[in-house]
Amino acid sequence: MFGFGKRDCRKDDLFMSISRQIDEGTNEDQREKMLAGSNMIGMQSGLAFKLLRNNSVTSQLSDDEFKLFLVIVMQGMNDALFEKIDVNNEIKSMSLAFLIADGYKNFANEFNYYIEDVLSIFEKISKISSEEWVQQVFLEGKKAWNIIAENTGDMMPIGDVFENEELVLKVKQV
Repeated sequence: MFGFGKRDCRKDDLFMSISRQIDEGTNEDQREKMLAGSNMIGMQSGLAFKLLRNNSVTSQLSDDEFKLFLVIVMQGMNDALFEKIDVNNEIKSMSLAFLIADGYKNFANEFNYYIEDVLSIFEKISKISSEEWVQQVFLEGKKAWNIIAENTGDMMPIGDVFENEELVLKVKQV
C-alpha cells in the first residue's frame, strides 16, 4: 500500500497543466483557503491510513477498496470545504486530485497515485455516484468536514464514517 515517489511532478505535463489551471483560475485568497482546507483533509486521510486501515471493518477491504471508499469520503469533505470558496467545479476537483496524487513524493506515501490514477478513480466514482451508498458516504464526508470547520475539538471526525460497518462494506460491491 505504501510506496515511494518515482516521478518528478515538475516533469509531468498533465500535473503541471493542472497546476497552471488552478493558479490561473484562482486568486491568492482562494488558494490560501484551498491550501488550509486541503491540509485538514490530508490530515484526516493520514489518520485514516494510520489508525483506521486495519480495524475490524476495514481489514475486510482490499487496499483498492479502502482507497476508493476514502476518496469518496474526501470528495464529500472537499465539496463542503468549497461551499465557501467561489471557484468552478473543475478547480474543486483538481485541488483534491493534487492532494491524493502522492506518488510524486520522495518519501513514503499513502495512495501511491499519480495524477492520471486519481482522475481514473474520480471517473470510476462518477460512474457509481448515483448509488445510494456512494451518496451516503459523500454526505458523511461533508459531515466530517463540518465538524472540522466548527472546531468542535473532535480531531478525527473521519473515524465516525469508518465505524459504520454496513456502509464501509458496501464498497465491496464495486
